[in-house]
Amino acid sequence: MTSIQQIKQAAAAQCGFTVADIESERRTRALVRARQMAMFVSKRLTPKSLPQIGRAFGGRDHTTVLHAVRKIDAELSRDPALAAEVEIIIATALTSITPETEQRLDHLAELLVDRIVERLAEIREHPVAERLPEEKDRDAMISAALDVVLCDRALDSAVYQRGEKAARERLDRSVKRLRVHVEGRA
Repeated sequence: MTSIQQIKQAAAAQCGFTVADIESERRTRALVRARQMAMFVSKRLTPKSLPQIGRAFGGRDHTTVLHAVRKIDAELSRDPALAAEVEIIIATALTSITPETEQRLDHLAELLVDRIVERLAEIREHPVAERLPEEKDRDAMISAALDVVLCDRALDSAVYQRGEKAARERLDRSVKRLRVHVEGRA
């Protein structure tokens, strides 16, 4: 799930400010606009209440957040540049990951590689081991199989709900790639 911190970082980067600026008391026109966009996106992408969002933006009142959400929402249909900026902030926030999440993903990848190595050792001892492809082909097949699993999980992920068509297309390509490797050995 996307956090308010990730949204503030995305808005700050898009508008040329720092997160500290977004949280500050300063009220220059450009900064207020960036802050309002970040509040709007926070309300759309997180389950946080208006008071919780306000606290995350330097202790602002919930009515300030409500004003920002309503203002940006009203202007989106009239201002294509604003709509584009908001979409960029959303895309950036959805695709960013925290350092903690990155560490967890690295750890999971290591565990997955260890499990694959263990499974390959078991397979080599199996009576049908002589039917295994050469090591280079086997690595490509494993890569294709992992890609299918990852694509399938991505399709189920809430992050990809908006991009379901693209996720399905990627899954189809991965399945075809795996079939080529499997049918190539038969």
